[in-house]
Amino acid sequence: MHDFQFYIPPEKVRNKLVTFDGEEYRHCCRVLRKNRGDVVKVFDGYGFHYNVRILNIYDNYAEGEIIKSYPKEKSVFPEVILGVGKIKNSALDTIVSQVSSLGVAHFYPLLTRHSVKRGFKKGRFERIAIESVKQCGSAYLPKIHDKVSFDNWLNITQDEKLKLIAEQVSSMSLLKVMDEMKNIDKVTVMIGPEGGFSDDEIKTAKGNGFIPVNISKRRLRTELAVVVMLANIYSLVSMEDV
Repeated sequence: MHDFQFYIPPEKVRNKLVTFDGEEYRHCCRVLRKNRGDVVKVFDGYGFHYNVRILNIYDNYAEGEIIKSYPKEKSVFPEVILGVGKIKNSALDTIVSQVSSLGVAHFYPLLTRHSVKRGFKKGRFERIAIESVKQCGSAYLPKIHDKVSFDNWLNITQDEKLKLIAEQVSSMSLLKVMDEMKNIDKVTVMIGPEGGFSDDEIKTAKGNGFIPVNISKRRLRTELAVVVMLANIYSLVSMEDV
């Protein structure tokens, strides 16, 4: 049987008392019909899980008490800062869901030459992230950022040490780059929208310290390229500990 968990941000946990409201209240008390005395699992988005006994249920919120606290969950290693060229929202839904389950720390939608410029409701994508983390059983939420321009992205990431840009024509393999970088604890990654990055954008990114890497011999859709890149980074770093 699926072990449901609910998202309660730290500000709604005080003196071992927990408040369920909004979507989490509706899911817990209206959809799943949890009652007073029932014990549910809760996470705070920062690595902590709790067992919470429901004390009171009101018209639009519920109260509970923490009866068990778990040790802080180990975060996914390395920390990944991900920038993806803005694409249509239906595809972006998939990306946000997948990167949330995989454990990305920061997600930035990038406005590039070939990006879809219209529409980005941050709150909607934060909700998608929450649902994905609830489903996968993690206790960490990614930070979903507002869309940023290409130049602002370069400014935000200027001090990061290992920076990668997915580029199919690059002769540099991800394996070679990761093998040469020891003791990696943070990786910054940028992946283009449909149509990829322009030649000028690639040149500018390289000038700002981004290393072009080839992750596949085939041209991948943005959604798949994101998963392939992340899966390879996590597996290659994990191999160092084997």
